[in-house]
Amino acid sequence: MNPFASMNKYLLGLKMVPINLGELFFLVEAPCNVYGFQNEQYKLILDTGLLINRASIKQIIDNKFFHIYVKEDEYAKYLASFQDAMRTLTRSLSVGDPNKNAISLMNVISLHMRHVYFDNVNDESLKLQYQGVKTLAGFLLEHSKSHPLIMTEYDKLKHNFIWAQPILSSVFLLGVLKHSQVMSKNEIESLFIASYFKDIGMSVISVDKYEAGQLNDDDKLMLLQHPKYSVQLLSGRVPLAHAYLSVIQNHHAFSLLNSYLGDEAISHTPEKVMFGFETVMVNVIDIIAAMISGRPFREATSLYDSLELVKSLIADDYPREFKLIVHYFQQFFSSKKKI
Repeated sequence: MNPFASMNKYLLGLKMVPINLGELFFLVEAPCNVYGFQNEQYKLILDTGLLINRASIKQIIDNKFFHIYVKEDEYAKYLASFQDAMRTLTRSLSVGDPNKNAISLMNVISLHMRHVYFDNVNDESLKLQYQGVKTLAGFLLEHSKSHPLIMTEYDKLKHNFIWAQPILSSVFLLGVLKHSQVMSKNEIESLFIASYFKDIGMSVISVDKYEAGQLNDDDKLMLLQHPKYSVQLLSGRVPLAHAYLSVIQNHHAFSLLNSYLGDEAISHTPEKVMFGFETVMVNVIDIIAAMISGRPFREATSLYDSLELVKSLIADDYPREFKLIVHYFQQFFSSKKKI
């Protein structure tokens, strides 16, 4: 049985909602019963109130329960508990080892984004995600020398690319913008937030379809139009000025989606126009972050190849921006090699 057919189970009335095994590391005890799926049936693996620690999680893994669930009528209780843990981590970022805390925050943000996608009209979840992302932006602005270490550790978490890409592209963007020395901290923070949430419009497609890699033609067309849906989902719900929503609207001006979606994408690709510094940066940093990261349908490419593509896209019209990007990534990966 396809382990990603969770939504089918849900629709068939089994009333189970999938959660991520990694979320258990942030919980002290099970807020409700947690089930594993194995041999065509659900099995109780954690009782309500049971202490959760590394030993209990290891036992779950050793028993090969890699896909875990809670009952649909207990999902709200589970989510509230996980969100409480996220709030605590967000508020205590400066307590203890700051780099370790930042990696944990990036981890929990990535895990929680799945819940935001699962219920994209839940204002409380979106607000909490915004607060976590804003806190992370402030930390990264003050600790730019730690970026290579933090990103190295984050890569080891092996998040699905749907949840990892917003973090990767936004951290790189913040680094480039700070390196440019032409923007204020508030401007960089706002662009970091816009960059992180720019793909939230992808949530109009069911999460399980992404995780299973099973998009039909209609899904692919909706995916192509996700910048529009992102603006619709964010407008009036997160404090981003119109200028930053405009950046989100145009964040695929130099689109790589054609190669993934096929010929049907061509007629929907925006015509080439000149964009401002912020929009160009969000576009091309997103491209680089995507290319140098692996996908289920392709291998990761080299930094050189990604920069060659970006060169072909912007070097003639935006030569200064291209030189800035090259210089930043040369420095970043040079520092990363020393870790």
